[in-house]
Amino acid sequence: MQIPLTEVKGVGPTLAKDLAAHGINSAEDLAAAALGKLSTVHGISDTRAIQVKQAATDLIRSRGASASKKAPAAKPAPVVEAPSEVDDQSEPKAEKKKKKDSKDKKGKDKKDKKDKKKDKKKAKK
Repeated sequence: MQIPLTEVKGVGPTLAKDLAAHGINSAEDLAAAALGKLSTVHGISDTRAIQVKQAATDLIRSRGASASKKAPAAKPAPVVEAPSEVDDQSEPKAEKKKKKDSKDKKGKDKKDKKDKKKDKKKAKK
């Protein structure tokens, strides 16, 4: 089955008539036409000839691909397990953080005691 020229991007009814006057009656004819022949059609520059010829080729390929390919069978959705409430690997990190925090507190307590002793000594003098 031939694809009408007006389905090619950039080809309207007027250009389709001009192309038909030059023996180009379908998207397939347009894709196969020489650029020199296309450039002789009224309203088609060298640049536009390249564009409409490429558009025709792309349209034919897309139609051929959609016609030859069957719809792929639906694949079952992958099974995704819900994450457990407690991540086994995150527990040691949390414990390490608790230990680190308690060490920091102990260190701060010692500094506070030393500072207080220094303050008392200064106050006595």
